[in-house]
Amino acid sequence: IGLGGELRAVSRAEARLREAARLGFSTAVLPARGAEAGRRAGIRTLPAVDLEEALRLLLGNKPRQPTEV
Repeated sequence: IGLGGELRAVSRAEARLREAARLGFSTAVLPARGAEAGRRAGIRTLPAVDLEEALRLLLGNKPRQPTEV
């Protein structure tokens, strides 16, 4: 997690997710840019851009709507 709350990529994401699945986890929150690693690892992924969005997804709240500038 960056200082601005953004979710950052992690190294070896696919291997980490495979291990999480092996340990019984069924879902993982990932940075939106790295969400495809979860599909390859056989675990459900919830892609999120920042910590706020990740918490909304995990707590069952609707993701925020993009705001127009």
